[in-house]
Amino acid sequence: MKVTLFLRACLFLLGLLVIWNGFDAAAAEPVETVYAVSARPAEPTELQRETFSLLQEKFQGPMLDPGFKTLRKLVSDETYLDFLRQTHPTANSVETFEEFFQTALPQGGRYLPFWKKYIQDTDTIDAEALGVLHKLGYAFWHMHIRSFHGEEENLNAILPFLMAGNQNPLAPFARDNDLTAARLGMILMQMIGFADETQATDAAHVKTFRTAYGQDSGLIWLALREPILLGQILGSFTETDIFRQWVAGEFHAKEKEEGQ
Repeated sequence: MKVTLFLRACLFLLGLLVIWNGFDAAAAEPVETVYAVSARPAEPTELQRETFSLLQEKFQGPMLDPGFKTLRKLVSDETYLDFLRQTHPTANSVETFEEFFQTALPQGGRYLPFWKKYIQDTDTIDAEALGVLHKLGYAFWHMHIRSFHGEEENLNAILPFLMAGNQNPLAPFARDNDLTAARLGMILMQMIGFADETQATDAAHVKTFRTAYGQDSGLIWLALREPILLGQILGSFTETDIFRQWVAGEFHAKEKEEGQ
């Protein structure tokens, strides 16, 4: 990922303090893959099967039309929203997919392998803290995906996490886990690499649905099995050709060749 000089400068200035405070070598270790990608998605539940049949009947056209128009209609459909309300504890009263995406929490395993390097006990991370970590992780993920569209990084989503004091959304989490501002700055630097690994793993995960069910049916199954990931996709991708290249692993392969 090509990171703007300004972003590197912001994170580097925070990270410099870590050296002065005696930062341990563990923080500089390569990030780990967030989760394992199975060769085939797990068997669906009966409710998922029933909802899939209803959605497949309603949305029979190509799912990857310009601007993801059909997919956006699907996630706004009452059948799909009712499914989310039944299957996600934090979504039992949502009225729109956007509302779901703002309130739903990912599985802890998406972020805990990264954070366990920096805090003593990840079991103490409650829903509120996980929500903040998810917003931080998605901000970097989104910035990475937009770079595939040829855009310079937009720092608007990252800037709150670079602020000092209680205005930083990470402040309570940092206090609870004895993370100094300097150490937090270095962790944010490490999250650039984490975002790279996360999006590459996500692309491989999406590919398993396409391989198992075909392109159109695979995306409906993705909506049922991974609605938060689908929300990230719809919030970050604007060109279906870029999405296809991402799922095929072309961007990650190119970055590995360039040593980025």
